[in-house]
Formats: sequence, C-alpha cells, structure tokens
Amino acid sequence: MLDGGVCWPEGIDNPPGMSSEQQQISERVASLTPQQFRVLTMVCDGLLNKQIAYELDVSEATVKAHVTAIFRKLNVRTRTQAALVLQQMERRAEPPPPVPGYDGSLLGKPRWHCQTARCDTAVD
Repeated sequence: MLDGGVCWPEGIDNPPGMSSEQQQISERVASLTPQQFRVLTMVCDGLLNKQIAYELDVSEATVKAHVTAIFRKLNVRTRTQAALVLQQMERRAEPPPPVPGYDGSLLGKPRWHCQTARCDTAVD
C-alpha cells in the first residue's frame, strides 16, 4: 500500500448478492451514453420514436440510431426486451442506506433533533 498500491474494499468487483449475469446487465446499462439512457427510459415508458424525437428535439432518424445502439449494447432485439432489462435493473436497485437519527418521515413519527440529540414526535 505504501509503495503506491491501490486498495479496494472486498466485493467491489462483484457486489454481494449480485450474480455474474446481473453484473453483466449492469455493465451493459452503464455503457449507455446519457442520451441513450434517456431514450431507453422513454422507450420503456412506451413512447414512439416520433414522440421521443419531439421530446428530445432531435430527428426521428437520430432516435432510431440511438435505439439501434441501445439494442446492440444491451444485446436485445426488441423494445420489450430493452424495457425488461431496465426493469430488472430497477428491481435490483437497493434503497439508499438509512440516515442515522432520521426515520424518513416528517409528521406524526419520531424524529431526532440535531442540537439536543433527543427524539420527539413532530406535530407540524
């Protein structure tokens, strides 16, 4: 380490609970450009190429090129298959870790006060 080596936490290459297939899918989705990802989400929402082109203010031919690139990167042949890949990714996404001292609610449930480090029920 002191000789300039790099130390990574265990499991960084293959997160716990994630199969190699899931990791490959994740890497494929991560390989999409931001614009391709926007197009993919719109495809998943059921928009037609013409509608996507209008929303993104690009030509329909550009959308078709993005869709073709998305299919190639995700190794799928249809819009439905592409949508299923994204849906699988969303289902596997874990919720963010809880914030210490905060239960996620604002009204009617206990919450922590930063200054006093005590808990009470919000009545706002």
